[in-house]
Amino acid sequence: MTDTKKIAVSPRHRARELALQGLYEWKISGSSATQIGRSTGDDKSLGRYDSELYQQLLRGAIAQHEALDEQIAPQLDRALAELSPVEYSVLLLGAYEL
Repeated sequence: MTDTKKIAVSPRHRARELALQGLYEWKISGSSATQIGRSTGDDKSLGRYDSELYQQLLRGAIAQHEALDEQIAPQLDRALAELSPVEYSVLLLGAYEL
């Protein structure tokens, strides 16, 4: 039997998940933070999330991606360009929050 109970996720946790998805979308499509933020804000099926934190993380990580890349690259065992979009997005978000 599987337990179908949903675990409550805090609005801040959900904002981080959505920011990660937004960074992935940015990396894949090249859409702007404004476009990504607008489409996320319009999607009512995403549940409760801290929209201010979401916007701060998404816009901040994208705006500072070049400086963050310079901090991330020396820590890697391969070139930054060889990272998958998921790996890159996780590292970018983590570096931005630090």
